[in-house]
Amino acid sequence: MERGTAADALAVIALRESIRRDVEHGRAVHVREALELGASWEDVAAAIVI
Repeated sequence: MERGTAADALAVIALRESIRRDVEHGRAVHVREALELGASWEDVAAAIVI
């Protein structure tokens, strides 16, 4: 198996960070929606297994 370059590794890091930000933003939107619809913070914590 051939190893990539430093640029390849940096591209993977950047892509993973972008995906992480998108996921976290989506979670925030759904948390806000759940709270607006009457869920408690305890309900939210249970839903995301904190």
